[in-house]
Amino acid sequence: MSLAVWFWVAAHAVAQTPTLTGRVVRADNPAVPLAGARVSLVDDASGDPALTDARGRFTLAITATAPADALRITKAGFLSRTVAVAALATTPEVALVRGAVIAGVVQDAAGAPATGVTVRLTRLDTAGGEAWETSADDRGAYRFAGLRNGRYQVSTSSAVRDVTVDGKPVAASLVASDVVTLDVHAGDELFAALTDKETARTGVPGARGVIEGAVRDEAGELAEGVTVRLFRGQLVDGRRQLQQVGAARVTDDRGRYRMFGLAPGQYVVQVTYDKAPEDGALSARVPIYFPSASAAADAVPVRVGPDVENAGVDIAYRRERYARVHGSVIASGDASPAGSIKLIRPFTAGALVEPPLTSSVEANGSFVFERVVPGDYVLFVPRPTERLPFRITVAAPDTGPLTIRTTSTRHASGRILLEGDRSVTPQQFSMRLLPADPDVSGGLTTGLAELVSIGTDWRLTLQPLDAPSRFVLQKAPPGWFIKSVNVPTPQPASVPVDIPASGNTEISDVTVVLSNTAAVLSGSIVGDFRQEPSGTRVVLFATDESLWYYRTPYAASVPVESGRFTLDSVAPGDYFVAAIRAADIDVRTGELGDPDLLRALSADAQRITLREGTRRTVKLRVSRAPR
Repeated sequence: MSLAVWFWVAAHAVAQTPTLTGRVVRADNPAVPLAGARVSLVDDASGDPALTDARGRFTLAITATAPADALRITKAGFLSRTVAVAALATTPEVALVRGAVIAGVVQDAAGAPATGVTVRLTRLDTAGGEAWETSADDRGAYRFAGLRNGRYQVSTSSAVRDVTVDGKPVAASLVASDVVTLDVHAGDELFAALTDKETARTGVPGARGVIEGAVRDEAGELAEGVTVRLFRGQLVDGRRQLQQVGAARVTDDRGRYRMFGLAPGQYVVQVTYDKAPEDGALSARVPIYFPSASAAADAVPVRVGPDVENAGVDIAYRRERYARVHGSVIASGDASPAGSIKLIRPFTAGALVEPPLTSSVEANGSFVFERVVPGDYVLFVPRPTERLPFRITVAAPDTGPLTIRTTSTRHASGRILLEGDRSVTPQQFSMRLLPADPDVSGGLTTGLAELVSIGTDWRLTLQPLDAPSRFVLQKAPPGWFIKSVNVPTPQPASVPVDIPASGNTEISDVTVVLSNTAAVLSGSIVGDFRQEPSGTRVVLFATDESLWYYRTPYAASVPVESGRFTLDSVAPGDYFVAAIRAADIDVRTGELGDPDLLRALSADAQRITLREGTRRTVKLRVSRAPR
């Protein structure tokens, strides 16, 4: 089976964009048009491809960035073909041969799926012996697609060693199964079952989950060769930032993917054209998250449980292009603008965000961010600015020029007052000054620790920010908490204080009161908690949602050990407390700060009041976190 294609160059006025137009049909039946074929210029990775319509016709714009010398035509399940535009006048038809497929399963000697085993395919009827490798999935399945007519051998391989052929050293795989020889022709789909001899390396240990589905392009056609990645959240400065887990996979000739061996938890599925299929250059198209979102915050997470297959996680790819963001930083006084600048996504409680983009500010103050996904962002420079936070909306192809003006900085001072045990030393404590607005704190990293210093005489020196902020303990002996902050009047530690970073008035009356009378909550689990193989955790969080902020002292989680738990150094207040399976919450990824999860937990949680200097004991039953 093949395709036939013919083209012509459309004549237009000088002011109009030149185009190539044509029609794609089936070579075995030219009366039947082929919709959804992709046509592009070979040397134009930044340009958009043309997709054939229901009549098989297309119109491809010719940009000034690439010569219109050759076209590439692709269609899932067919071998791609490069066509010289100049040759079309004499050879109007171009045949695209349908690729053959060799697929099958690999089993061990006991008949179980040989997961992860390497399967090697070698072509026998060409010089040089082309070879390809893939890995069997959790079902033992493998698939080689896009094959040309020829004779092939397929087997599993266990290792690679150096051998000599005609006096020359070459690398060769050691065969770990019987060898199957197959003759294939265009459009064939042949099946070959293999039995691997090395059973020790098969199987996926433990209870694992699966995510599988299909990817369709902007025309609704199945998309071959698209890279699929999985991400989970990693808590970074109060944000659940995307972190890739496992290896990336590529959709097959049917547009399908399968991610397996997954630990329980929530995942975000991303698809991207890592390399433009038209010519292999870096793609200008942005990643898309399940089900069809360009921002991670808009993605729908997929929850994976032990031995659960999440089928039908289909992604609709949509064409969206990267943008460029540029501007300048104007420093106050004689200060140099040179340094770094960040572009971060706005904070949404419980939502996943992409990692921040970082760029350099040159000596003349200029900065540029390339390949930015369009959407809302916050620009951040690590110094006080006239606009904090500096919010922008990025649109393709270009956003800017932007101007950021910094302000002069100063230091404030004060002291720490101790209530209770005075045998402690300043070296046992450390603090951070954390902006209440997450879009300000999200731009700050470890440098926050340098904003507050504690002297040997309990004197405080701090570099304030032009934003309401909270003092947060980073380190303290058990039983201590921040009781109040005076600037100049006493406020609970949960109330942000405003310490201006600029101005003429010096601030020297900041007082932070520390007390060693924190509450202690302990207890036991009622029932047979040992039936929970993944473990049990106790979660404590304030009943007041306004206290669910980053690094809040009003939320904590501890594992249950031998049926008991203890939470010390708890700030006094009203709380919910619940015992849940450890698999239902991942405190490392910031799920403890997810307001939707906390609201759901509160429905079955116990409500308690912890008073200053008291100890409270409770009994809890393990409940499954609702989703």
